[in-house]
Amino acid sequence: MKLAEAVEFARAVGPARAFPIHEAHLSAIGLESFDWWMATKGGTDYARIPLGESVDLP
Repeated sequence: MKLAEAVEFARAVGPARAFPIHEAHLSAIGLESFDWWMATKGGTDYARIPLGESVDLP
């Protein structure tokens, strides 16, 4: 999936919150770029779940 497709999908679905998955192949710079785009352009509360941690969903 392209970054633009991820942003478009998040906008179309309109989730209360979004979390990335399956991005292990990205470099640290790629992760920072992806996170910035999703956080500023995705139209939702976006956060990366720290490695080894979890999030409780309502």
